[in-house]
Amino acid sequence: MQKLAAVTGALMVAAWLPSTALAQALPTLSCSTPNRINTGTDAAGTLVGYNQADPYWQYTPVGSDEANTLVAKSAADWHPATVVVPSGAPWIWQTYPNANWIAVNSNREGYSRTYYRYRFNLDPAVAPADFGLGVHFHVDDLVLAVFVNGVKQDGAVIGGGWTTSDPHYTIPGEFSLSSGWQAGTNEIVVLVQNFSGATWTTPTPIGGLLVRGVSACGGGQITKQFAPNAVQPGGTSNLMVTVTNRTDPQVAVSDVRFTDVLPAPLVLDGAPLSNTCGGTITGASGDGTLALAGGTLPAGTGGTPGTCAVTVPVRWPASASAQCTGAAITNTITPGRAAAGGQFSTAAGQVSAPASASLACTLPMASLQVTVSVAAGSVDLSGERVPFTATCQNPSQSYSGSVVLGAGNTASTALAVPAGSSNCTLAIGALPTAPPGFQWAAAGPAYAQPNPAAVAAGATVPGGIALALLAAPVAVPVGGGPAFWLTLTLLLGLGVWALRRWR
Repeated sequence: MQKLAAVTGALMVAAWLPSTALAQALPTLSCSTPNRINTGTDAAGTLVGYNQADPYWQYTPVGSDEANTLVAKSAADWHPATVVVPSGAPWIWQTYPNANWIAVNSNREGYSRTYYRYRFNLDPAVAPADFGLGVHFHVDDLVLAVFVNGVKQDGAVIGGGWTTSDPHYTIPGEFSLSSGWQAGTNEIVVLVQNFSGATWTTPTPIGGLLVRGVSACGGGQITKQFAPNAVQPGGTSNLMVTVTNRTDPQVAVSDVRFTDVLPAPLVLDGAPLSNTCGGTITGASGDGTLALAGGTLPAGTGGTPGTCAVTVPVRWPASASAQCTGAAITNTITPGRAAAGGQFSTAAGQVSAPASASLACTLPMASLQVTVSVAAGSVDLSGERVPFTATCQNPSQSYSGSVVLGAGNTASTALAVPAGSSNCTLAIGALPTAPPGFQWAAAGPAYAQPNPAAVAAGATVPGGIALALLAAPVAVPVGGGPAFWLTLTLLLGLGVWALRRWR
């Protein structure tokens, strides 16, 4: 039997609804049980003996060369696949301790095109949107398509085939099934092609399939962080994007990809400082996007998951100081394949949790030393609070402050303002109630920064507000009082005396 030296598969898809009739009870898959899908194993994960029926995997001939649409089959069309002895030299099927090969029958036969089906119930505790399966497979000869509940799995099949050496060994392929899942019963159908002279209706040796589930709910999980998490305009921070291996058991994961679009105004500030993921990194200094393609996530050891990371410097441009308000900006990497609008994927799937990190920008600060004094004679105003507002330019912003008057009716306080502020003025706020018999003198803005130059970082600029408390004028009561009547009596008496003297 002649085999291809190297075979790769391309996925096709079609609509398909899971059949309801099935002889054996369906297994339940959760995020911790990806190996339940392994061919040639029972519910406990134990290998099924050769020439025995696989408890869960079934087959049916396609009956045509159709690969773009999944041909509908009745429940009666499906039959248990047979666990078979692996093929030997010169075409050697790779073997594993936790999975066996399956075929149409014990003779290791396959039709020219054969469907292999696996059905399961999704654990009710797992949201369908969070579920995914990372699968390694070996095939004789070719996987043409994979279907999940009728959802096309574009680009999910990677690799597979044979080594070019003699004897030839099967090369593992990988596919990631991260979409199209539903609550309750789910169905996976794998379309396998056999090149050994088989027809639509007559199987021939040798054809078979081996499947191992290596991850559920994602083969890789992405996280990110900034260090430090705050910068000043013109400053830099290191952005680290980390991918953690979530396969179980741990296996290396290929085709790690991510795209990280930096939020404005951040830009890359040079080449990566480190990269343990391999692959190809794109993004030059001054760019706003970092991308990795074709990376490899190593398997962990000793119970510790494998990880890889890319670290790059990013910069908040000095020209973007106007956007530096102290508030943090956040960017997020959304898992999913690029074809579906996602920004992170691996050949074994990806955990659906987004990766977010925040970076704040803080302006260097200066200090306005504000002194408030009140000329009030012998009046003691200690303990009274006097509010004020400082208004500065570059940036144009107001800052509130207050002092509590002490001995001598004076007090000072330091008011923090961004370095670079200029033309600062102070204005008094609502003054305390004046003591009886006194009133506040009118006071407008009483402080101007000594010069219009920008306040330097860390500088202290003195200034103050001078207020006055004046004695209030004595008002004459409306309708007169004792003094009024006394004055009026004296005036009338003086008038009578003058009239008599004139006569």
